[in-house]
Amino acid sequence: MQALEGFHRATTPGLYVSEEQYVPIHQALSNAIPKYVAPDHRDALKARIKYGNEISLRKRLHALVSRLEISLRSRILGGNGSMPSSWVTTRNYYTHWDDASRASILDGPGMHRASTRMKTLLRALYLDLAGVPQSAIEKSLGNTCKESQYLIQLNSAEMREKNPNSEYGLMMHVGVKNTEPPG
Repeated sequence: MQALEGFHRATTPGLYVSEEQYVPIHQALSNAIPKYVAPDHRDALKARIKYGNEISLRKRLHALVSRLEISLRSRILGGNGSMPSSWVTTRNYYTHWDDASRASILDGPGMHRASTRMKTLLRALYLDLAGVPQSAIEKSLGNTCKESQYLIQLNSAEMREKNPNSEYGLMMHVGVKNTEPPG
C-alpha cells in the first residue's frame, strides 16, 4: 500500500487546491483552534491541518487504477477492475484502530490476496511508466509464471463465487450428455 502511495506521490500532483489557494484555508483552520486546547493537542491539530490539502489514499489509488485500461485493470484487480474499497478500509483500521470499520476489513487470506494484487498493480504501473504497451503487460499476465497463474486462480475463484454456474476459468468440463444406459 505504501509503495502505491509513494508511486502516486512521485508521479502525480496530489493536492486538492494549489499551495497558494491553501494558505488562507490553512490559516483559517489554524486560527479556529480554540485557545483552551492544550499545546501538545494544538500541535497535533496543526500538523493535520498542514497536510489537509493532500488528497486521500482512496483518491490516490483510484487515480492510479484509472491509468490502466479496463481489461488490464480487471485482470489485476478482478471483477470490474475497480479499486477494492476494502484495501483502504483495512489500512485505515490497522492505522487508527477504528472499531466501526472492523466488520469491513480483510481477513488474513484476504490480505494475502490483496497484497498479490497490489504487487501486480505496482509492477504494471511501473511498466506502463517505462513505456511498455498495456496490451503487452496484459498478455504477460496470462503466461505460466507462478504470479500470473495465481492471479488467474484468484479471478476464477472470484467469478465462480459470484456465479456458481459460470464456466469462467475452467480448465476442463466433464459432463454426461446421455444418461440412458447403452443398449
